Amino acid sequence: MKSILFNILTCNRLFYLKNCLDSIINFVDLDRIKILVCDNNTVEKGCDVYLDEMSSKYNVEVKKFTDRTRNELYRAMNWAVKYARKQGFDIINFIQDDYQYMFRNDAHLDEAQKVFSLHKHIGQINCNLAWRRKKDGVGKLKHFSIDGTNYVILCNKRMVDNGFTRVAIYKKTGPYPVDAVSWGGDLNKGFDKHPGRYAGVENGEVWFGRECHKRRYKRAMSLFPNIGMMFDCAYVRGQLRIGKYFSPPSRFYLKPLSESRIDDLRKRHDSKKFSFIEDFCEAHGWHPDTSGKHSLSKKHTKV
Repeated sequence: MKSILFNILTCNRLFYLKNCLDSIINFVDLDRIKILVCDNNTVEKGCDVYLDEMSSKYNVEVKKFTDRTRNELYRAMNWAVKYARKQGFDIINFIQDDYQYMFRNDAHLDEAQKVFSLHKHIGQINCNLAWRRKKDGVGKLKHFSIDGTNYVILCNKRMVDNGFTRVAIYKKTGPYPVDAVSWGGDLNKGFDKHPGRYAGVENGEVWFGRECHKRRYKRAMSLFPNIGMMFDCAYVRGQLRIGKYFSPPSRFYLKPLSESRIDDLRKRHDSKKFSFIEDFCEAHGWHPDTSGKHSLSKKHTKV
């Protein structure tokens, strides 16, 4: 029985969705997982045809929302959690469409299940490369290993809106608030620190982290990560796509890791060190303007 649901969340970034889904198809054992795509009313030409093709070819489940709302990310995540509970999944892996699997490591699925089985206080596992710019704020770490792979518990960090997550947690927290949004938010109060249009708005990730913190759930990270993240990418705000947006000139935006680079990753793992997006994610056939997450370009197109 498939016990892990991969939930891809997307909106008007078809090139990124294709990149993300193609990497899962190539680097993850599809016999072990179910894929669910939650699409927040993408109107980009070709998206519906593409999702229909993936649905028939790889048994990908698609939930297409037919409108846009400010809380659409968490509306989609709530829908995915209900689907996971109804279908009997124990684990849901939330994946934004700008993530990309970098190499095949089938063991990470078994490890996720074992971590949750052996460490009842761990509610979430991230198997993605870390951002170097965030390393100084990582806080206290507690190390452990599963089947020879090193993990760390982020003692001072709360749970987030991506990664392998226990489905049962949502029985305790309840669903995301109907007015929760994915922008703004104060990490302590759950509201934006600055006055203006973000003031008084509940940030969904902050809300979830706070509710899990109350119940003493912790987040863990694999020190042998196999998932990268796009940098210099366009982002969607309302009806606008902002930044440089183009199809990948190679099969993937990010060059999959070679055996030698996987060896480099393993050496850092063996030394119990984090591995960083900026060091291991390499643009494949294109030239980024920044190694940060969002494109520096102010170019925008209506979608």
